[in-house]
Amino acid sequence: MMVIDTTFKPVWPVPVRIKTAMGSSAQVRGPEDALQCLAHSWPAKQGTEFESAWLSCMRMLKRQARCDDAREAFVTAALKANVLVL
Repeated sequence: MMVIDTTFKPVWPVPVRIKTAMGSSAQVRGPEDALQCLAHSWPAKQGTEFESAWLSCMRMLKRQARCDDAREAFVTAALKANVLVL
């Protein structure tokens, strides 16, 4: 049986701002938020950058990757999807 630590919720030191489909913006504060965005509000759920961001965030939540690496992969995917707010 696998036990999951539900108190573990990493956050990025600087949130990532993305454009939403409604024309506003949203702050993505960590890998959990990023996975929600990728799953539910991403314009194209395919491609190298999307897959890299997804895997990096999943690995971070399993404590198998660094938080900075997950953020960097998400920023790269947001740039590729043209949703990053600078």
